[in-house]
Amino acid sequence: EAWAPSSWAPRVSRLAFRGARSITRGLSEVLLREEHVRALDVALGLGRLTSLTLERLQFDEDVDATLQAVLGGGQAEALSMQLMTLPGSLGAWLDRPWPRLRHLSLDRVWEGVSTRRLRAPWLAHVESVALQSWGGQNQGTFATLCGLMTREAMPALTSLRLTGLHPRLAGGSLKQAPWLGQLHTLALCYPPEASMYEELLVDCLPEEMPHLRRLELPGCELDVQGLRELLERKRWFRQLEHLDLSRNPLGAEGLELLAEHPATATSLRTLRLDYVNAGVAGHMAIGRNPHLGALESLSMEDYGRTRAAIEAIATSATLPTPITEIYQRWFEHGCS
Repeated sequence: EAWAPSSWAPRVSRLAFRGARSITRGLSEVLLREEHVRALDVALGLGRLTSLTLERLQFDEDVDATLQAVLGGGQAEALSMQLMTLPGSLGAWLDRPWPRLRHLSLDRVWEGVSTRRLRAPWLAHVESVALQSWGGQNQGTFATLCGLMTREAMPALTSLRLTGLHPRLAGGSLKQAPWLGQLHTLALCYPPEASMYEELLVDCLPEEMPHLRRLELPGCELDVQGLRELLERKRWFRQLEHLDLSRNPLGAEGLELLAEHPATATSLRTLRLDYVNAGVAGHMAIGRNPHLGALESLSMEDYGRTRAAIEAIATSATLPTPITEIYQRWFEHGCS
């Protein structure tokens, strides 16, 4: 209410409403009441906001319905919901028009009622979708949404991030999605089944993805054979600019394969290989990799990394100078 007479309040276009973190509980959900929503709407005009982030909030059914009505028909281009509990169905939010929605992120959003049917009219103009499940929550609603997505044209979609979700979504598969070929970013992270990388990556993804530039596959149990199949069967691998293979059992053999295989992208600017059990031999393989001349960022965090491993990067003759200089300073300061 104090904001209402402020001259700057009507010019606010982005709102982030975050609950506090609790030391004792880990997460604390702030109770959002009807009077809070009314005051915010008077002061800011919630319907005209272009970006909205709701995090660690809790509210009753009346507030839930009010927020859906005001925001779902408003001007929001970006909606992010994280670590929240909804009294009703997440599907009720997703079935609102959202006439200008371009970016949707749903990260561990619990719901009181699972969603079985969706229309999601905003799929026709959304550009990026990020869905994260943890511990199995919302698998039903997310599967319903993803199943609908695989049947829709979605002409504007360029970025898809799925974390903790099963690859066979609502009986469909990524391979059936008509928009796969237009993706610029694809992230498939920490699937719930350890052995599904072959089905997900090799069988579901097409050989041709002409626009793909960023691929993130952390925690997919991708081993050397799986990496070899990607390199040999997916032509888009050599056009990547950003690659994340962290927390996969690649070992030194997998990193040597990246160094030796002719399909390894020469345009890589970012490479993440955290916790892949690289060892000294793996660091040496990256240090002599002839494909990484354009690299701008390299991350190889691991447990028990030795001075010899860091030295292998610091003394590389093929990696760009800015990369080796960082490792040289690290090595000179005792690798601490």
